[in-house]
Amino acid sequence: GVAFTSQPVVRALDAADNLDLDFTETITLSTSGGGSLSGDVDIAAVAGVATFAGVGYMASADKESVTVSADDEATSGDFAPITSSSLRSEVTATRLVFQVQPTPRSAFSGDVLTFAPALTVAAVDSAGVVDVDYTASVNVNAVSLITRNDVGALMEQEMVPAPSDWLLFKTRVLKEGRVSRVSIDPRGVITIRETAGYEFRVLADYAVIPNAVFSKEGRPIVFINAGDLNANGEDDYYSYYPNGDRQTLYVFPQ
Repeated sequence: GVAFTSQPVVRALDAADNLDLDFTETITLSTSGGGSLSGDVDIAAVAGVATFAGVGYMASADKESVTVSADDEATSGDFAPITSSSLRSEVTATRLVFQVQPTPRSAFSGDVLTFAPALTVAAVDSAGVVDVDYTASVNVNAVSLITRNDVGALMEQEMVPAPSDWLLFKTRVLKEGRVSRVSIDPRGVITIRETAGYEFRVLADYAVIPNAVFSKEGRPIVFINAGDLNANGEDDYYSYYPNGDRQTLYVFPQ
């Protein structure tokens, strides 16, 4: 967990708010949240004061409302627990994880793979809690296909996303009057440069949906605005090929 910036300090007072210098009981901290406290939560008071250090909270969810309570030992002079004001957990992502793993896990040579359900990637902290404030774009562009050959040995082939028909795609994009250059790098990232100098990147989905909609108006490929599918502020597109295949194109600003 992340340590509190202001560590708890508990004082034993009498009815007139005077400090009881003889109070030396152990004070224990607990929390109302779904997560847990970290650090030393049991501290013996010295001259009426229990001073905590390094105590933190490991959240079970981002933006979680939490209180911290302090209680003394259960003796004949047991006091009622005290509770802090409400706190709110703030999760900071440190890594990406697949929430939904790619499936199917195996295929035969020549198969067209369509991941179902759709891949889901989450930004999480070291404990695996999702950071709901994380809004950066996530590119999935490195997938390996593991197969067995005819003698049972495992073979790995790296897969990269690309347009179903690169030549048709490039020719179609270059027919747009404002486009001056189209290129694709070894990771499958497509760069489209406009004559005005603006440049943006496109990443094709791995999945190609067969028998979706046939091309129309005599054009080799039809691009249909699909809205902002990956929530990065740029409209994404569906590309429809002459054979009826459909593929999603994700657009990223440069």
